[in-house]
Amino acid sequence: MKKAWIVFLLVLLISTQFAALSLFHEVDRAGFATGVSVITIAKFDYVDASLELSVSPVVAENGSTTSVNLTMPNGTNISVKTSPYSVTILLPRTGDFFGNGGVSGPVAVSESDPMNVSISQNVGDVAQYEASMNASASILQIQSYFVVVYGDASVLVDGFGVAL
Repeated sequence: MKKAWIVFLLVLLISTQFAALSLFHEVDRAGFATGVSVITIAKFDYVDASLELSVSPVVAENGSTTSVNLTMPNGTNISVKTSPYSVTILLPRTGDFFGNGGVSGPVAVSESDPMNVSISQNVGDVAQYEASMNASASILQIQSYFVVVYGDASVLVDGFGVAL
């Protein structure tokens, strides 16, 4: 009887560790922004995320850096003059888990991957792009955040989220 309790406690301990580890999700996306590019961060409402965005302007053949401007999700405009420019983006949890399923598209999210990032280059109409992304996402309780990059740059988005 004693051995059965020990085995039960070990199974309970191991399954609790797996459950806790499955709450953490990592994002690591690198790419290039060309022209007017949009970095789209999508996450389910129940995810609390912290992301580090690094932007490095392209260096021209003569050694000078190109001009790069960013429009952040809150509307702030930033002129990138240093390389790399880094900023932390905190995205709070705003809802509960209701078994949403998932959605594919430019930014695929699912219950096993509840947050994701994409970099879309040469976006012609930024407002229309954002509206189309938000229209499909709102049905599934997905929040989309957009960082618009004007100019040519190397982009890295790295961070993690906790799905509670």
